[in-house]
Amino acid sequence: MTTRFGYDLRENHLDGLRGWAAIFVLVSHLRPLLPENFKIPRIFFADGMLAVSIFFVLSGYVLSIGFYRNTSKRRVIDLAVRRYPRLAIPVLFSCLLTYALLNLNAFYNIEAAKITGNKDWLPVFFHFTTSITEVFRYSLYEIFIDPLATPSFNPVLWTMSFELAGSFIVLGILLLCGKNKYAQLTVPAIFLAVATIYESHFSGFAYGMIIAQLTAKSHSNWNKGRIVNTLLIVALTLALYVASKRELADNALLLPVCAAICVFCIHFCQVLRSFFSMKISTWLGALSFPIYLTHILVLFSISSWFIVKANEFNISPEITATSTILISVFCSTLVAIAFKPIESTAIKLSRKISKTILYARSSNPLEKVNDA
Repeated sequence: MTTRFGYDLRENHLDGLRGWAAIFVLVSHLRPLLPENFKIPRIFFADGMLAVSIFFVLSGYVLSIGFYRNTSKRRVIDLAVRRYPRLAIPVLFSCLLTYALLNLNAFYNIEAAKITGNKDWLPVFFHFTTSITEVFRYSLYEIFIDPLATPSFNPVLWTMSFELAGSFIVLGILLLCGKNKYAQLTVPAIFLAVATIYESHFSGFAYGMIIAQLTAKSHSNWNKGRIVNTLLIVALTLALYVASKRELADNALLLPVCAAICVFCIHFCQVLRSFFSMKISTWLGALSFPIYLTHILVLFSISSWFIVKANEFNISPEITATSTILISVFCSTLVAIAFKPIESTAIKLSRKISKTILYARSSNPLEKVNDA
């Protein structure tokens, strides 16, 4: 995809990685719905927190790579204007879906929790009364400033405050640095150091910026050798292994590092790029945000309902667990496909808003913003 600024924004392998990361979040949230003797081990494809850290690294990369390739402040300002509506509109509709399901009494997560034995997560959500006004306030304001805003219309939305603030920090740093090469190197490094000291999720955005700089400055052929690609695959494997062995208390420090290594290796390894550029990967990438926003609603309604009914009919735990996994993945994908037009509309509308705000009064839109 070519932007109006004349350069390509899409990198298929990174879209593919984002798609698989969304699936990993889905699988990780499936674990509480399964019987104790049928738990999916917390390895990379069931590690939702690692996947979220990968999202943050990818955001830092995608938001900054265009600037490092072209040093265009115009695109930075354009991205800043577009960022909030691009996130908020899909978030709003996911919460409206929650509101509809609440009013239809379609959530069965509390009943399912009694069957599966999960007491600390599954039964916590979706047992409150609310109003449409509260839906709009939560979706458009509260969740973007407070990751623990209650009542929670969608448990995965805690990331939105980090996503929005992290995006603005990245874009602000790019505007601050401009064409100053020294500032481009030092300011992201300072951002990373501060975020790491405070054990913040923002460190993922900083790692993404650094990977973007390496991409913009790297020699095009350095990573085409068999030895280099083998080393990158080994590094990826080690990062996934370390992430799977971490203690929860170490998430804020260790996960961004592991996530950055994953993104770096997949980005620069030709073999891994090929896999994540396959049609199935890029198709999942196109659905990644809809999957992320809606899968919890599927799990707590359709999947939980199935668990309740399977228990009523005395279906064996093994068959119930296997069927729950298949139903959850299928229905989450189906709902995400139906939700995709909402995201597409949000993207188009955010571009129109940016164009209206920044360029409407100029006969030559690209001259409206100073690129110095």
